[in-house]
Amino acid sequence: METTIHPFEKAGLGKAPFRYIGIEAQEMQYGQRVIGSVGGMTVTTQAGGTCAYCGHYILNMFNVESADGQRFHVGCDCIHKINDAGLIRATQVDQKTLKAAREDARIATAKAALPAAHALRSQPHPNPYHAGQGRTLADYCEWLLKNGGTAGRLRAARIIEKAVAPIDNEQ
Repeated sequence: METTIHPFEKAGLGKAPFRYIGIEAQEMQYGQRVIGSVGGMTVTTQAGGTCAYCGHYILNMFNVESADGQRFHVGCDCIHKINDAGLIRATQVDQKTLKAAREDARIATAKAALPAAHALRSQPHPNPYHAGQGRTLADYCEWLLKNGGTAGRLRAARIIEKAVAPIDNEQ
């Protein structure tokens, strides 16, 4: 009879079973994070952390606790890699919430950038009928941002991002 050892247990992260206890999500744009002070000096680190399982840099830290009380954080990829159905199921809501927040932020940034996307005003609307009416790609993006679903608003965001991205002429 062969006993299967949990991958986190093999990695020395504690005894199985493991349970998900929450997420610590951080935004990249906030740069450094204060983690404490030593001798009156503030200690900071870059946003994110290191996965306790694989050692890679992670921005969204999924906190896990072992049966013997050890707490550590891992990335969502490692949660899926170890194939622990209980942990995967427990993290799904937080993963969906993070994805929705990223999409909302991207859409909001695109809405704010649309007036500066002058290049879109000179390109025709992708629909031939609307292009014949004199509408532009900017009109299309504006309509998508106002009336489209998430996929449509993200499509507009991609178009706007390409239009306002700095052109890299260095080769």
